[in-house]
Amino acid sequence: MAIQPLDGTRGTRPEPARRFYRVKEAAAVLGIPQRTLYHLAETEQIPCRRLGNVILLPKSWVESDAPPPRRR
Repeated sequence: MAIQPLDGTRGTRPEPARRFYRVKEAAAVLGIPQRTLYHLAETEQIPCRRLGNVILLPKSWVESDAPPPRRR
């Protein structure tokens, strides 16, 4: 006899809270071109982490109301 969860769900796990956005997703949220985010990440003008070839942007930065980085 299998144990059933009390909430009626069958083996579905809740999605983990998002901590990072990929560049494509962040560009859609921010409404700016992907290439702009890649450039800002490569020149270390925005906070990011690299995981192999993937650039991850923190959720807190993407969803904040911070002003965009200044142009040089």
